[in-house]
Amino acid sequence: MASIRYEDGAVREVPVRQLRLADFTESKPWRDVRSVHGMTHHSGKYACATTGGQPCRLAARVGDRVQHHVPDFLLVMCSGTVRVVNVKPADRLQDPEVV
Repeated sequence: MASIRYEDGAVREVPVRQLRLADFTESKPWRDVRSVHGMTHHSGKYACATTGGQPCRLAARVGDRVQHHVPDFLLVMCSGTVRVVNVKPADRLQDPEVV
C-alpha cells in the first residue's frame, strides 16, 4: 500500500499496483530533504527532481509487523503507470532482507 500526502493535509492509501501519475496531482513530498548551510550531504535522503522530496510512503506486512519505507525514486512510465525504485549497492542484492 502506498500513502500519498496532499497539500490539504489529507493522506490517501493506494495499492502499489494501482498507482498512477494522476494520484500525485497536488500531492506534497512525504519527506522533505533538509539541509544546513555548509552541509555537504543530505543525510542519506535523495530529492525528487520535480518535488524536492520523496513522493510517497509504502507499507507492507512482513511476518506479524507492518513495515514502512519511503522509496528512493518513483518512475513514471509512458502508459501513466508508475514504478517504485530503490537504490542499493550491488553486493547487497543477494541479501533476502534487501530483496
